[in-house]
Amino acid sequence: MRNVVIRADGSKKLGLGHITRSIGLAESLAENDMLSIFITKDYQKNIIKFLIDKGFTVESIPADINFNEDFTITKEIIRKIKPGLIITDLCNTNTLRHINEYKKYLQNLKKMDIFLLTIDDLNNIEFPSDIVINPNYGAKNIKYKNTSYKNKYLLGPEYFIFRKEFIEAAGIDKKIRREARNLLITMGGSDQLQLNEKVLMAINNLTFTNLNIRLIIGFDSNKLKLNKLISILRTFEGNYEFIEESDNMAEQIMWSDIAITGGGLTKYETAITGTPSIIISQVEHQHELMNKLEKFGTALYVGFGKEVTSNDIYTSIKKLLEDYSLRKKMSKRGKELFDGKGVKRILSEIPKEVFNER
Repeated sequence: MRNVVIRADGSKKLGLGHITRSIGLAESLAENDMLSIFITKDYQKNIIKFLIDKGFTVESIPADINFNEDFTITKEIIRKIKPGLIITDLCNTNTLRHINEYKKYLQNLKKMDIFLLTIDDLNNIEFPSDIVINPNYGAKNIKYKNTSYKNKYLLGPEYFIFRKEFIEAAGIDKKIRREARNLLITMGGSDQLQLNEKVLMAINNLTFTNLNIRLIIGFDSNKLKLNKLISILRTFEGNYEFIEESDNMAEQIMWSDIAITGGGLTKYETAITGTPSIIISQVEHQHELMNKLEKFGTALYVGFGKEVTSNDIYTSIKKLLEDYSLRKKMSKRGKELFDGKGVKRILSEIPKEVFNER
């Protein structure tokens, strides 16, 4: 069995998307006799525990170090592990503030003479990596900067990385009911903009009966936040439950008739399962992509979370609850966007010698 190093971070601020996306690759690599070891910053103990509970070995590094210090520590871990493949998924808001240091970090990793695969979202630098993956909708139209490196770019939804649970769920025919009752609210690993409160206020004003709500709290839940959310629903006449964590998000999404999500990777997970969704972005740079997805027809986009009101959210939920044909169309469009074979396509682009012991 050959080792793989995955360098990815997650936190309340960054969310869990980079971690969970990397897990999707790690799951398929395991089927190819490759053992993934995660190197992650020690932002939160429960995120490290999340990885360990998934069966992965984790090497934690200090949360407050810069990219130069990060490389010094990571280099020693890599030398100890002796991997045949390094995967980085570090294109987050912290990275964008230190973009030149990030570029140098990747260059230093490339100098270690180990096959380097990088997952990107924003096209901010010249990449030295052997393979660069940007799996987002619209990525095929991005013009990446020319480099002297002999690298390969895998762009667009056909290379999207889903975990096994979503690949399996994609094979199930999603039933779109005329009367939508089940609403799932999930803002990812954290809810920095208190969007859950706005969504619940919107739902509380709906006049529809027999609604069922499931709200995925995420990793930053606490008793004070929970009590506040419960108080918002004190006059709600339907059923509701709060779920701190879910071992199978695909199951939760498949349960729902409508999913209300943040602008992270969940918007793609609702699409592949054929679940109509409403998106509220949590960072401003997601705005352009959210508009593109709405235009394609997989979701309704409400806007940037700091700017939207509960009434804006109310209008979107009401529209989807009342429009059966729109929900059917959204479900169909989401299924058209993804086929769940992205990881297989990625692995087929990695040279065979990477998988073999030297």
